[in-house]
Amino acid sequence: MQRQRTNSNGGTAAGMAPAAGDIREIEMAQLLAMKDVAERVGYSESKVYQLIRGRQFPAGRKMPTGGVRWLEEEVDNWIMQTYAQAQEARLAPV
Repeated sequence: MQRQRTNSNGGTAAGMAPAAGDIREIEMAQLLAMKDVAERVGYSESKVYQLIRGRQFPAGRKMPTGGVRWLEEEVDNWIMQTYAQAQEARLAPV
């Protein structure tokens, strides 16, 4: 289910990336810790950090209470975009 967000101009967009302090959520967003992000994408935490440094994966947000969190929707969007761009795996003939 896509979450609808209202931007500062009053319009809405599904899957729109959040701007700090700019969005009023209609539905509560789910936040993921790095452990959950790594498990969800199927990579080690160090691989996810490598992708972030290479700007190939969305950076998380530092929370005021400590720690870094990612929006579940952003992680899921990355998974779907990456999967859509991936080549089909072919098995070598036997």
